[in-house]
Amino acid sequence: MLYLLASVVTLLLVVLAVGFFLSAPKYRGPQSDHFNGKKFVNSGGVAAKGMGDLLKWATNRDPGLWTEITKAPLTNPLFAQLGGTEASVTFVNHSTLLIQIDGLNILTDPVWSQRVSP
Repeated sequence: MLYLLASVVTLLLVVLAVGFFLSAPKYRGPQSDHFNGKKFVNSGGVAAKGMGDLLKWATNRDPGLWTEITKAPLTNPLFAQLGGTEASVTFVNHSTLLIQIDGLNILTDPVWSQRVSP
């Protein structure tokens, strides 16, 4: 039984090691204020946070009061066509906004690629 457990653990470690080295190509690009040629860094000298900082934040944070919004508009501005000098900005989700001005709809999306990475 111990031999089987040791074999499974060894196999998992080998799979993890191979996956780590083959998972993604290393990014190579010009140096900038947030990339030192090998890894990305926070600009302005701000130190990167680690797992301990995350756990400390998760256990010590004050979530604040939750206020329920009961008087939200029931219209769907995504399909409304504004005219004249009316303007509207609607939060769609995450970082996407719908900007409507002078009968024109502009949908923003910060990602115009297949994945979000360098």
